Amino acid sequence: MKQPAIQESSDCTFGITLISSNPVLRRGLHMILKGSPFVSHIAEVAIGSQAVEIVVREKPQVIVLDLELADADTSALIKALLAAAADLHILVLSGLNDVTLTRGALAAGAEGVVLTMQPPAVLLAAIESLCGGVPRSMGSRPGQSATCPSGDK
Repeated sequence: MKQPAIQESSDCTFGITLISSNPVLRRGLHMILKGSPFVSHIAEVAIGSQAVEIVVREKPQVIVLDLELADADTSALIKALLAAAADLHILVLSGLNDVTLTRGALAAGAEGVVLTMQPPAVLLAAIESLCGGVPRSMGSRPGQSATCPSGDK
């Protein structure tokens, strides 16, 4: 059973782990995310076989996973990550030609997909949406509570 979304408020931040074997993609994602007010820390993983260990140690709330990970079966990795930390929210980055990988990732437990050709604002909005917040450009939902995961204020 999926954990409830993290409810975002103005003083709530959470950790993100970027998993990609592409150093340029990791650096670009890091630069996009580091200025975001809802990101408390960012960890990077270059090797799929190290991902579970790093996620258990870093305890992020969000994973951004590149489906073109060179050394791992991404569907199996998603299952392993969720087995190690069931409250994770996993967002995958996919190219236009990754239909089979994307479907496999969603079937394995990923909660969302962002195409690599989309602008950074789409990635940020997807992360906020996964975590229960409403992207700032969309306003707030009626009745939305504003709580943080324990220890993440």
